[in-house]
Amino acid sequence: MLIMRLATTPMYAGFILLAAAITLGQTVFPAWFVVFTPIVTNFLGLVWMRVPQPARRILFGGWSNLVFTIMFTAMLICLLA
Repeated sequence: MLIMRLATTPMYAGFILLAAAITLGQTVFPAWFVVFTPIVTNFLGLVWMRVPQPARRILFGGWSNLVFTIMFTAMLICLLA
């Protein structure tokens, strides 16, 4: 449990710093882009807990991968536009 906390604490700190940098205009992304950051999209995992089984297992199990897929796809679209 300690190793998990040591690994995830810097990750969540980075998520918060990314969201703050986007919101404060220190990146090339517009302020509304903050909704695609992992700090926001991770909370959608709580929504998946309401989905009936077996869909919940599929969605919740792969959600951490989908969070980053959503963010990087949105970044690519935003930078190409």
